Amino acid sequence: MMTALLVCVAFALPQQAGYILNDPGHEPGLSGLQFVKWGERTTDGFLVAHYRGSITDSAMLAQRRSLSAPRGADLEQATHAYRTHARQIAAATGEYLRTSLGPAWRVTPIHNASSIEFAGPADDRNGRMAILAEAIEAIGDQIRSKERADTLTDDRERDEAIAKSNAAASRAEQALSQVRIMTRVLQIQHAVGEDAARALKLALPWGSFSAVGGTQIVASGTMDELDAATLLIAQLDRVAMVEAAETAEASAARRRDTPSGRLLANPININFPGGALPEYLGMVGGAAGAQSWVLEDPRLARAYVPEIKLTGVTADSALRMLDGLTFPSADKAFPVNARLAVQRIDAAPGSESPPIYRIGANFPGAADPESGKSPSPRTVTGVFEVGLQHLGDSDEDLQRIAKEQAELLATIEIGIELNGPSESFRLKLHSPTGMLFVSGTGEELALVRTIIEKWASQR
Repeated sequence: MMTALLVCVAFALPQQAGYILNDPGHEPGLSGLQFVKWGERTTDGFLVAHYRGSITDSAMLAQRRSLSAPRGADLEQATHAYRTHARQIAAATGEYLRTSLGPAWRVTPIHNASSIEFAGPADDRNGRMAILAEAIEAIGDQIRSKERADTLTDDRERDEAIAKSNAAASRAEQALSQVRIMTRVLQIQHAVGEDAARALKLALPWGSFSAVGGTQIVASGTMDELDAATLLIAQLDRVAMVEAAETAEASAARRRDTPSGRLLANPININFPGGALPEYLGMVGGAAGAQSWVLEDPRLARAYVPEIKLTGVTADSALRMLDGLTFPSADKAFPVNARLAVQRIDAAPGSESPPIYRIGANFPGAADPESGKSPSPRTVTGVFEVGLQHLGDSDEDLQRIAKEQAELLATIEIGIELNGPSESFRLKLHSPTGMLFVSGTGEELALVRTIIEKWASQR
């Protein structure tokens, strides 16, 4: 695109034949680049430097006899022709640079018909000045070579001039690519956007970087800077990914080391030969290093669990697989199978307390022919919250809570005893969660509920 633009500009330049250059190196156009001053930083974060490209003084060339007039013209006419030609090439060079350098650069019109000013991002060594000067020289060579090719009639000489023009265009583009400011959106997946932008700014202080939405970095700079920024973002992302994985693993390890983790996360192996339910539960608790369950009926102590072999499972799975397991009824009058029921009660979200497993079964309620006893009332299980967490969590508070809970349990046992002897009544407090499990008849659970409500109202 830039080459096509330059060709159009070059064709618009009239052919010059009103002067003769006697020394090389004084071709018409911008003859050099000078540093003018530093400016302030732009809103994109770039430090602006100002440069000036000057047109060689034709009068000085004439005085040094580097410029002369062709036959039939005087020196003043030759000086004017050179100056006019130089301004035209300088204007074409400035237009080429204005459209090639991008919006971060500003190319002003000719001042006093003798210079062009450039303002754009600088670096700490002002190395972009030399690159810009190289681009200006190459663009001038391209324009002049194209002009010459348009005046030649010999095919070989014209082809050589065109080849020289094309080579100069390549040199110009190579130089401009090092100072042209572009924008690229860099994607981030694991790194923190603001942190990544700060890291890029420290590593590439002459680029501009801003985080957008936490997942993108808008980067502005030269092609080399953008390539370096892309590589650095990939490295930062890899580091952040590794750190996130290590943090997740450390967190998982901490969770696995809690009672809850030992039951829910750590793999265990079970090789149970068959036996009573408490024996199986003891093997699971020993393998996991934690136990948290309640047997809702004392008759479950005689429940038979068949041979079980498990490899690489959690204690949670080993316990919940009991749900629905049939076993010979403990009531000899009914030689049918009873079915175990397991219910998991989870602690509050974020708590490291383990879940509690309620293990029960529905036993037939008929009398035992050998004992001659009447059927016992149906046994049910209720759960009551007696945690008193609102009292505090200091050592003194915990001792106070434990004392009050012990007094409550004693009160309940007295109440049940005064209500009449009971063979089925059981209660168990799970201290970490403050849950009280009570197993008994409906009448007994109603009495317990009344006692707990009165006890709670006094707190």
